[in-house]
Amino acid sequence: MDGKRRFQVKATRALVGAGGVAVLFSALTCGEPTPVYPEHEWREVAAFPANAAFINGLAEADDGSVYVAGSCRDEEMNYRPVVYRCAGGKTVEAFRGPYKGGGFNDVACGAGRVWAAGAKEVAPEKLRPYLVRYDGSRWEEIYVPETVNSLSLGGLYPIGEDACWARAYDGVYIYRHGLWEKKFPFNNPQYFYFTVTRGGRAAVYKYSYPYTVEIFISDDGGATWAQERPQLENKHFTYSSPQPSGFTGCGEGVCWAVSLRVAGPQPDGQGSYFAVMMRDEAPPGEGSYEISLLAPRGPYMTNIADMAFRDTLNGYAVGTFTSIAYEDGEWVFQTLPESWHPHFRRVAAGRSSFWALATRYGSRPVQLYQAP
Repeated sequence: MDGKRRFQVKATRALVGAGGVAVLFSALTCGEPTPVYPEHEWREVAAFPANAAFINGLAEADDGSVYVAGSCRDEEMNYRPVVYRCAGGKTVEAFRGPYKGGGFNDVACGAGRVWAAGAKEVAPEKLRPYLVRYDGSRWEEIYVPETVNSLSLGGLYPIGEDACWARAYDGVYIYRHGLWEKKFPFNNPQYFYFTVTRGGRAAVYKYSYPYTVEIFISDDGGATWAQERPQLENKHFTYSSPQPSGFTGCGEGVCWAVSLRVAGPQPDGQGSYFAVMMRDEAPPGEGSYEISLLAPRGPYMTNIADMAFRDTLNGYAVGTFTSIAYEDGEWVFQTLPESWHPHFRRVAAGRSSFWALATRYGSRPVQLYQAP
């Protein structure tokens, strides 16, 4: 199956959530198959060395090259933090950390700089946050004080040549000119997700059981946060899990995916859905939410792992066997050739292309994919 199917989504307004946040719910019908759009066909453009162990971060630089970060194995089989650069179909090792343990969780590009964040092993089985920056000529390690109470860093968003947002286990920080400032504390870090839009709006997704979701929005660099509580107030659906995937900016709104199920008893394997939730671009405290995509689990869609958007109308959601283009505000499901079903893990939006990290079906090595 190589075609595509366009999802026709009809939204209906449900009850108003706490705090005056309107929640929209969608019904899904599948229309007739639409013509294939070649510009959305993923193609493999680069592979990584055999000693690449874990590949996590993905970002496009100003010159159109792609940086990928993670860890590799050295000659003594130690894990080493590593950053790869991909350009012209070739992959080179751009930077390898001097520490015999740890790895990078994320990489980001902005203002002519490349940043990578993760963990370094400073003593046997003792990890500390690790942040490095490349200025076009050399890589340098950024000092992380003990006040950043964390084992590692991730969630990088540059805001200048010498400034960036970073997510730690104990909160969200801004690093600026050698100084670190906590902007949002975490009480239970595994239940928090963080993103920053291209325009600079910061957002935190917090969830707790039994399935309470809160969104915090800041337009002033984390000085103040407005709390919103989008709730599923529809008797037809309940959360399978409120844990999101791909929590990211979409224009000046935010977007994420969650698992839903039809309320009440269902036959085995039926009644399970993936939902893409979107918050509009309203000011903090005034956001409205909708389910923009409701897709049943199936042989060609087993999960959503990550999402990325170029603007409010164009992006991608990807996962295992799953590629869904968001084209001009409509979701287009791409059925993928059975001969190379990819397990998509990460996706990033560049200026003219989308990039994804994936493994092919039955294959462990990671490849870099591009669309269009």
